[in-house]
Amino acid sequence: MQYMRLVVLSEEEKRSALTECHNNPGTGNHSSVRGTQNRAIAGYYWPTIIQDVKEWVRSCHRCQLNDPIKTVVPVLHSIKVKEPWEVLGLDLIGPLPETARNNKYVLTMTDLYTKWVIAEPMQSKTAAEVSLIITAKLYLFGMVKKIITDQGKEFFCKVKCFFCIFLFSPPTLVPTYPPYFSCKSWHSHLLILISGLICFQLCLA
Repeated sequence: MQYMRLVVLSEEEKRSALTECHNNPGTGNHSSVRGTQNRAIAGYYWPTIIQDVKEWVRSCHRCQLNDPIKTVVPVLHSIKVKEPWEVLGLDLIGPLPETARNNKYVLTMTDLYTKWVIAEPMQSKTAAEVSLIITAKLYLFGMVKKIITDQGKEFFCKVKCFFCIFLFSPPTLVPTYPPYFSCKSWHSHLLILISGLICFQLCLA
């Protein structure tokens, strides 16, 4: 079975899709911009989907009430990469519709020098499963110097612990304010997301 995205044509359909993707029926909470965007891209298509998601979340009254304190965005610095397979950018996409193999997430690893993307389907987004996939790729393609991720502090610390167990000389993990590829264009960001979604769709077949 092939997974298809619904093309949204009218404003009414757009509002319905944004409401569905922003509301989390499991917890009753509202998803962040990133979470809403991932769900929208996975199930729907219209030309201005990314910008519309941002504006929808910003205009959500409930989200504004739950986030009264505005923080100052830290200064972002360009990442200097001198050669291929030196620095990897790590990203998680999902949750997406579950496949026959119970996969709901996609882990993408991007070589920040060549922009080559590796996408792997996952059943969960636990630090253990992520660490095993990264370790397997490092044994296959070679060690890198740094891995950059914008995941939470708890997730970050758990992955570091697993690396110390699995790898003799683990790479340096660098937490950063999202997105780690802020120095790149949105075109590159979409390329990563599309690569992950293609990988996910192949698993649905």
